[in-house]
Amino acid sequence: MPNAATTPAAEAQAATQPEQQAPAQEPDWKAEYDKLKVQARKWEDRAKSNYEARQRLDEIEEASKTEAQKQADALAKAQAKLAAAEARASILEVAAAKGIPADLLTGPGDDPEGYADRLAAYIADKTPAAPAAGRHINSAATPERPATLTIDEQIAAAEKAGDRAAAMRLKAVKLGTKKQ
Repeated sequence: MPNAATTPAAEAQAATQPEQQAPAQEPDWKAEYDKLKVQARKWEDRAKSNYEARQRLDEIEEASKTEAQKQADALAKAQAKLAAAEARASILEVAAAKGIPADLLTGPGDDPEGYADRLAAYIADKTPAAPAAGRHINSAATPERPATLTIDEQIAAAEKAGDRAAAMRLKAVKLGTKKQ
């Protein structure tokens, strides 16, 4: 009579234990590499033949185009060039008006690190140098301006001098003193 503790599940588990203890065979990596290399060469050859076939097809299509189709294609290319030139001119106009290098207005494109470097160089050029050692600047001091100038005249003078920070500060003062 079979033991009551022995169940079909226990027998199945006992049967699989010797199989799990057997060492697994490691695959032949060189053979796998060679097999994959052959497949890669096959796909490379197919890609080359597809490229050559595509070039022949393009030549045939170009030869079979009517004169109107050729002119329409030329017109589309010219319009694309015009749009690109207009966009570039717009960027150059804004850059000249704002005093910013045009390459900073175009954004990072495919090279965000290079863009960041150009931006950092531009900012470093515009940042005033630190005062010399031993020289103290009184930050509470205000620039000397005759009291007879109106706020608008002071703003104009600061803009003419290229002092954008002073012009912005004066404009803020002007906005703060307006009657509500």
